[in-house]
Amino acid sequence: EFFRHKLEDQLEIYRRQNLELAESNRIISEKTNALETNNNLLIATNVLLNRVISILAHDLRGPVSSIYQTLDLFKEGVFSDSEKEELIEQLNQSSKTTYRLINELLSLAQKYKTGGEDDPALIDVNHEIQDCISLTYTVARPKQIKLIYHPNPNLPQIKLIRSRFRLILRNLLANAVKFSHPGSEVLASIQDLGDIFQLQIMDQGIGMNPTQIDHILAGSSFTQTGTQEEKGFGLGLVFVLESILQTNGKLDIASSPGKGSCFTISWDKSLLM
Repeated sequence: EFFRHKLEDQLEIYRRQNLELAESNRIISEKTNALETNNNLLIATNVLLNRVISILAHDLRGPVSSIYQTLDLFKEGVFSDSEKEELIEQLNQSSKTTYRLINELLSLAQKYKTGGEDDPALIDVNHEIQDCISLTYTVARPKQIKLIYHPNPNLPQIKLIRSRFRLILRNLLANAVKFSHPGSEVLASIQDLGDIFQLQIMDQGIGMNPTQIDHILAGSSFTQTGTQEEKGFGLGLVFVLESILQTNGKLDIASSPGKGSCFTISWDKSLLM
């Protein structure tokens, strides 16, 4: 009887120890899960922050660089009085368009921050293209590059995510200017081809080889210096491809070294309803 009681007492001790151990394991597991959740949230936040900063820095770099380069020339006194008046007006317009671009990018960044996205809506494509061209004049003017777009009065409104469409336009136009020779032309066009809408941005610049085209279509970034030593981070076309896929579009690139490039984005109408 004595040994039976001793055994029961010992078993009770083991039972309490097991319960305490189970509770300890539960607490450790909860804390581990909380740490993993916080770590995942931190990683996601850092990725998002880097994403927002990259978009802001990439899209603002060109216009701001153009403004300060013009001011440097102005300060050096290389212009006549009549040229100075024209430059002041150009700088005034550049400042206004850059300010508009900053507001647009901050709005886009806020959407990234909250994890939201604009819903597709009917947009006036003629207006959007002309507006994005006016923003691009800031970087095109110093290189005396003509930005050409002939509005299509018969083009119906297209149901797309407006912020994505504008991001595609801004980056493709800026990219075309960057790799175009001074005094050349960049042509934008959009067509209604029955089953699809097709946007094209064509330049007369330095062109690309097949390997570079494959990198772009694979979503890989690479850097290349512009025709006036403009530097970049290789992110613009990554943003473009992401936005094209986000709007159910398809990207095709026709280019060869020394013969310019043509970027064609096609949207199947059945996927825009």
